[in-house]
Amino acid sequence: MQTIIMEPAFENRVVAVTGGTRGIGRAVSLRFASSGARVYAAYLSNDEDASALEADSATLSGSLTEIGRAH
Repeated sequence: MQTIIMEPAFENRVVAVTGGTRGIGRAVSLRFASSGARVYAAYLSNDEDASALEADSATLSGSLTEIGRAH
């Protein structure tokens, strides 16, 4: 398996990730945030996963905001 390393080429960029709080979307959200991007991770209903993602992204160089559906 090949590992892809992303350089911090996403500083000052905005990225939207649908399904961004679980599974592959979560990994993508964290990867972009670690590359300096401002990430908006959209999700439908799992507030616990969104909170966990926010906590896990706190030390990354980019920023991460979860966008859930209104209750």
